[in-house]
Amino acid sequence: MHNRKEWLIVLVGVLICGALIYSAFHPSKPDRVAVNHQKNIAVLLRSSTDDYWNYVRKGADNAALEYDVTLQLHFPENDGDIAGQIRIAHTILASNPDAIIIAANSDKEFAEVLEEANRRRIPVIAVDSKLTSGVTTTYIGSDNEAYGQEAMKEMAKLLNYKGNLLVVDYTHAGINGEAREQGVYEELKNYNDINVVSTVVCTNDVDQCKQIVKKNIKEHEVDGILALMTTSSISSALALKELNASNDIKMVGFDSSIQLLELLQEGQMESLFVQNAFSLGYLSVQYAVQAADGQNLSSSYLRDMTIVNKDNMFWLKNQKLLYPVVH
Repeated sequence: MHNRKEWLIVLVGVLICGALIYSAFHPSKPDRVAVNHQKNIAVLLRSSTDDYWNYVRKGADNAALEYDVTLQLHFPENDGDIAGQIRIAHTILASNPDAIIIAANSDKEFAEVLEEANRRRIPVIAVDSKLTSGVTTTYIGSDNEAYGQEAMKEMAKLLNYKGNLLVVDYTHAGINGEAREQGVYEELKNYNDINVVSTVVCTNDVDQCKQIVKKNIKEHEVDGILALMTTSSISSALALKELNASNDIKMVGFDSSIQLLELLQEGQMESLFVQNAFSLGYLSVQYAVQAADGQNLSSSYLRDMTIVNKDNMFWLKNQKLLYPVVH
C-alpha cells in the first residue's frame, strides 16, 4: 500500500516537471487582443486663409486631439474654386478615409462625389453648406435662408420700415449666399415701403468691391446696406467709412473676422450675424467619428447665429463666440 502511494507521488512529480520543462521551451501564444486603429478623417474646407475657416480648422484640430483621430486637411487654391474642390474630393475618395467632412462651394457639382462616397460606404458630414444633390450622413450649420429673413427683419427695423436698400453679395458665396439672398427677398415681400435699388455681386477683391459699393451709394439714395458674406461685409463697411456715411446709412453684415469686428467697434455698421465657426469644426469631427463607428446621427444639427452689435460684442458669451479659446 505504501509502495503504491510512493509510486503515485513520484509519477505526479515527474508529470509536473515534464510540464514545466515543456512550457519553458514551448511558451503559449498570448490571446489575440482587438486593436482599434486610429481613424482617418478627411476634411475639405473652402479656404486656408480666411479667418472664418481658420476658426473652423482650429475647432476640428481640437476635436481630433480629443478623439485621437488623424485629420487630412485639404483646401482649394482659391475660395470659390469649385473645380479645385471637386478634384480634391476625388483624391480624398481614392484614399478611402473613415469619414469625409465637406464644406462645399456648390451643391449640384458634388453629386458625383456624394454618389461615389455612398458606393464606398464612406460617411459624409456636410459642414456650413448643406448638400442636397446626394446622400450625406448629416449637416452641421445654420438655416441660411431663415437667417437671410432674420437679417432683412433687422434691417427693416433699422430703416423704420421704409427706405432704399442696397444688397451686397459675393460671387463665390455659393450655397449659403444663395440661401441668404432667397431669405432676404422672401422677407422683403412684407415691407411695401422698402425698395432694393441695386444688388451688387462682388469678387474676393475687397478694394474692387468697395469701389462698386461707393459707386452705388453715390448713384442711388441708399438708406441701408445688407451684406451677405464676409468679403461683401468688409467692403461695404470700408465704403461707408471712406464716405463718412455710416451715420446716415444703416448696415447689417454677416460672418466674423478681425477686420470686421474692428469696423463694428468703430460704428461703421449696426450689427453682424455671426456663426460659431470653432464649434462647427469641432462638431464636424465629433460626428464624423460617431458616423465612422456606425452610430446613427440626426439628418441635421442646426446651429444658431448670434446678432452681434457694438453694445453687446464685449459680453462674455459673445467674446467666447468671436475669439474662441483653443485648448
